[in-house]
Amino acid sequence: MRRRGDELPDELATAEKQLARIRAAKQELEREARERAERTKCEKQAQGGEPRDEAQEKRWQRAIKSEPAAKSQGNLTDPESRVMKDGATKRFLQGYNAQIAVDGTHQCIVGHAVTQQENDRQQLAPMLERVEQNLKVKPELVVADAGYWNQETIAAQQQAGYEVLVPPDGFSTWRRTGKLPANDARRPVAEKMRDRLMTEVGRQQYNRRCGIVEPVFGLIKEQRGCRRFLLRGLTKVAAEWALLCTVTNLWRLYRYTPQAVGA
Repeated sequence: MRRRGDELPDELATAEKQLARIRAAKQELEREARERAERTKCEKQAQGGEPRDEAQEKRWQRAIKSEPAAKSQGNLTDPESRVMKDGATKRFLQGYNAQIAVDGTHQCIVGHAVTQQENDRQQLAPMLERVEQNLKVKPELVVADAGYWNQETIAAQQQAGYEVLVPPDGFSTWRRTGKLPANDARRPVAEKMRDRLMTEVGRQQYNRRCGIVEPVFGLIKEQRGCRRFLLRGLTKVAAEWALLCTVTNLWRLYRYTPQAVGA
């Protein structure tokens, strides 16, 4: 039979396969709800059952249910992808959260990962673990943007011996207006971090971040032309991201390795 070119992919070609995909997406939403409820229970226990603020209490109430919310959505083409907000354009996209850790001297990627989580609040600890596994040594200084701020994670990493520099929630607003978010009143970790970021050394250390990791993302997106993943599924996307990171490191090594010149 002659193909038109606009046929459905094989995995969605029949009603039975479409129904199977819908059931799989439903099961994935249910699994996520159970995991979210379990994380929330652990978070409540760690804080003694006392929320930091009204917003956290409402989030706990929503997440404690081990079933998907009425407005939960799934994607039949790639059930493992998630709806995420683009930090640059503020638009919502269907995709994955790609992570990299970059060294501050040569801008080589020393750790990478792909996650389904919509934000970076839970990503600092696993990324530091990957970096230490790859380098066999703890980094001297860890600098990350405000999206990675999580008081419990920051405190845990400091206790583990990491020197961490991450702006707290509302830091930019506080620096501009002098007003703190209401939920910062009982957060000594945030207070100490703000004090450090306001010192001359702290500002210089943090300001280097934009010249370390952002150019690497720019290289991948602009020079490599990689603005979207070509594969589907978390495992395949993670492999694709690993390949992109490897190619980026090889390109940088090639650029900065002295080349022999023939006479």
